[in-house]
Amino acid sequence: GEITIGSRTVIHPKAHIIAEAGPIVIGESNLIEEQVKIIN
Repeated sequence: GEITIGSRTVIHPKAHIIAEAGPIVIGESNLIEEQVKIIN
């Protein structure tokens, strides 16, 4: 799937973002911390 990440968003290297079933859109100015799992 497609993953879109907005400007000024910080994603920790140990976070997991997996787009299996459809797109994931993360807006601007977000902080995705360690151990976070975002799965679609």
